[in-house]
Parts: sequence; C-alpha cells; structure tokens
Amino acid sequence: MAAKETSEDTQQSEVVLSLLTSLNIPNPKILEVGCANGWLSRKLSRFGGVTGVDLAESVIEEAKQKAPHIEFIAGDFLTMDLPAQHFDVMIAVETMMYFDGPAFVNRAADMLKPGGHIILVCQNKFVWGRMQWAQVWIQRGSTEIMRNWVNMKGLIVLLRPMFVIRFKTTIIPDGDKGILRIANSYKVNALLRSVLSQECMNLIKKKMGLGRHLVVMAKKR
Repeated sequence: MAAKETSEDTQQSEVVLSLLTSLNIPNPKILEVGCANGWLSRKLSRFGGVTGVDLAESVIEEAKQKAPHIEFIAGDFLTMDLPAQHFDVMIAVETMMYFDGPAFVNRAADMLKPGGHIILVCQNKFVWGRMQWAQVWIQRGSTEIMRNWVNMKGLIVLLRPMFVIRFKTTIIPDGDKGILRIANSYKVNALLRSVLSQECMNLIKKKMGLGRHLVVMAKKR
C-alpha cells in the first residue's frame, strides 16, 4: 500500500498548484518528472493532460492503476523518448537532485514549448545542512540518495541561460543548527510573537531563504 500523503507533500503540492493556476493556461500539456506513484499527477490532471515519468517501474505500475486516465511512463528522463517542444509546463518535486544539474535543465528546455514554464521544488542545501536529523542524508554526499544539493543562488545560475525567473521562494521553515538554531528557537520566536503573528514570521523566514525547500518558477526564453 502506498504511503499516505504527508503534511510536507501537501505544502509542496499547494505551492505547485498555486503557481500553475497563476499561469492561466487553457488545457496545458503538463510533464511531471519524478512522479512516483502519481500522487501529484492526479492533482495536476484537473488542469490539463499530464504525462508522468519516473525511473522506477514499480511506482509507475501503481500510478497507472490509480489513474488510468493519465499517461505514465517508466524510464530515464534524460534519455527516454519524449516529444520535443511539446509541453506547456514541466514540474519536478524533489527530483532534480538525482540528475546532473546542467543536463537536467537542458533536457527540460528541450521538452518545453517556446515560452513554456518549469516549476521546481528542490531541497535547500543551506537548511538541510542545518537540520540535525538530516545529517545522515547529507553525509552520503553524491551517492544515489542525494547527488546534487543546490542553494537558491546555484539553482538560479543553472536556469538563467535558458529561462527567465518568474517566481522564487522557500517553504517549510526549519533547521536547528548554527544560525537556524537561533532563528527557530522557542524563546526567540515566543518573543517575536509579541509583535508579529506566526504567519508573518513564517513568511519572513521563507523570503529570507530559510525554508526546507526551494521553489522556483521560470519561463523558457
């Protein structure tokens, strides 16, 4: 049985769906890279036609069973047979880290129509490096689990040759080491709540880049 959607999944999907809504594209052709069992693809399908791809055949089979109206394909995104300049929007949630960055961005640009958009959710190297429980993941470095960590600056540098950045933020403020131990301490936040709401504090942290995940939407040049 597939794992239940987590609170983190929900927050990621909410920001993706909000950005997709903001594009206001009638019946877009959507490509989701790293679709897993199709939990997000099913939500995306209310906007238009969705193609979901993932390397693992087992999760693709599960996705097909759960949503037979969606096209799911197993294979390596960088080499699989997909139509060039076909998609209006490409979405990748916690997927880019498994690929060589420039190769991933080049392939994404090839898949998108002129003026098409890419929406990325990536783990934030700055914050994950300052979360105590995540250290075992960090220490694996460039293994098959986490090959390519990025920060916001690095992600923007990768995208800019082929894309114009339309939106950027972070989500899910976190961290309990270094400067983030202070930023997220109970005492400091309790003091700040006397003048700011929790929602306002979270918004400030997200804009400062202190969220666990980077979110970027960019338009193909």
